[in-house]
Amino acid sequence: MMKRTIEIREEGVPEAFAVVRKSWEEGGVRFLSWSFRAERETVFPPVRIHITVPARGIHYRWTPKLHLIKALNSDWFENLYETSGFTGAPVECLIAQDNRNCAVIALSDTLHTIGMKSIPVEETAQYDVEIALFDREAYRGMEYSVTVRVDTRPLPYYKALADTAKWWETIPGNEPAVVPEAAREIMYSTWYSYHQNVDEKTLFAQAELAKELGCSSLLLDDGWQTEDTGRGYAYCGDWKPAPSKFPDMAGFVKRMHDIGMGVIPWYSVPFIGERSENFQRFKDMLIDPDAEREWHVLDPRYPEVREFLIGIYEKALLDWDLDGFKLDFVDEFVVTPFSGREEDDRRDCTSFTEAADRLMKDCMARLKSHKADIMLEFRQTYNGPRMRSFGNIFRAVDC
Repeated sequence: MMKRTIEIREEGVPEAFAVVRKSWEEGGVRFLSWSFRAERETVFPPVRIHITVPARGIHYRWTPKLHLIKALNSDWFENLYETSGFTGAPVECLIAQDNRNCAVIALSDTLHTIGMKSIPVEETAQYDVEIALFDREAYRGMEYSVTVRVDTRPLPYYKALADTAKWWETIPGNEPAVVPEAAREIMYSTWYSYHQNVDEKTLFAQAELAKELGCSSLLLDDGWQTEDTGRGYAYCGDWKPAPSKFPDMAGFVKRMHDIGMGVIPWYSVPFIGERSENFQRFKDMLIDPDAEREWHVLDPRYPEVREFLIGIYEKALLDWDLDGFKLDFVDEFVVTPFSGREEDDRRDCTSFTEAADRLMKDCMARLKSHKADIMLEFRQTYNGPRMRSFGNIFRAVDC
């Protein structure tokens, strides 16, 4: 079996920065670390780290956001894979034709926005993995450290990825949330049968049938909070039960509990629609104000935004005695060109990803202070190591 040697190259490291580089090996896996330090607080300039491995035997490429097509890209295609704590995970996997691992390259920084790009270099018969730091989102501070894990062991690629996931679990901030037993039971989702056409009478009848089939909870999806059934999210932001559908949400939840069924309603966390009552309050606290649609993404760098969102879930939990939340579209908390366009004294965070992380941490703490075994469902693409510290149910895309 060919032993894969790796090469490392850096671009853009400022001469004024103190840089400490380390390299070591554990169990056949190579680790490379960089620690950058500036003399004073500053905005770090873009830095690129290149890790090159022999291209021999590589037939496929995989990332957590690749979806269906694992084909290799040429260098003239769009190859950028962008990851943060709220979408994907900082890892690229290069795979042999027989599903053996050729190289899994993963980063310890699972929070900040990082660009990764893996392309073949035809002239040298190598594969170049580029890691872009401090590029898409500005990083302000005095120091920054990152470790890169390079696994070229000829294991089944899924085993190499599983070992990567176990490594992430050892990094502070990535500790997986406790999973209550109810989260492991079969659940009935209203979306696939009813979409937005839901009401308490119909769903209670379905819940009785679902209970007989072994379901233990109802995932009450989109539609409970609006009279509109035209799809889209223009009415998101108020989160009040639609009177014609759920005139007594607390009563509905109690009836469900009486037959042994939990209730987990859907919320589109970052969205606020232009047709909601709350839109005027937050219309200048958005990261995508120029979006050509009737809904936008709230900016978590504002403490008012974070408290607004946390308060909505906390009130619903207490008023209706819910069993959990399906928190959707968290992967919309990503950096946009508008995110860093201007300063605003009302913000208490400069980093967008750090603010979103603070929102999720504070939200989970508040909800679990009321109900320790609360269920929280996430889905792709926000299913990376950082999100596992918050959610305890993960759904693999829409079925």
